[in-house]
Amino acid sequence: MSDREPSKSIADRLPELSLQDFTYELPPELIAQQPAAERSSSRLLLLHRRSGTIEHRQFFDLPDYLRRGDALVLNNTRVIPSRIMASRTGGGLVEILLLKPEAASPGLWQAMASPLRKLKKGEQLKVKTEGGQEFFFLVAGFVDSLDSQRRVLLDFGGGRRRFMHS
Repeated sequence: MSDREPSKSIADRLPELSLQDFTYELPPELIAQQPAAERSSSRLLLLHRRSGTIEHRQFFDLPDYLRRGDALVLNNTRVIPSRIMASRTGGGLVEILLLKPEAASPGLWQAMASPLRKLKKGEQLKVKTEGGQEFFFLVAGFVDSLDSQRRVLLDFGGGRRRFMHS
């Protein structure tokens, strides 16, 4: 018999997240519109774990902070414009953060929504572009995630069309 505490599952170790955790002010001038001409000169945010201080460096400085045995994780994912402000048919706004597409169902996305509790399965939501064009999509259902947070499933029209136009 071991005196160790039983290991927790990954789900038990995940922090509780809500859509509010992803809300912050980001000045438009700090959003890169295109990659740096010389990639190694791109900006690098450095967090000193012991002191908690933050330092702004450049990516070419990275080798100065790596030691033998460190793990370097490369992320080659692409950023998608995933935050949507939608209107409910009965009035009111819903803030949506798209998380991931449902692999088995083209056009179906798992998302966080605020306020989630007011959404109903089958409800139609509307997004209006800056040009005034309206797009509609449906609340397809709800799922519970590994981190015990309820998620909404949104149907953007599957392989048939991206959105339903007005």
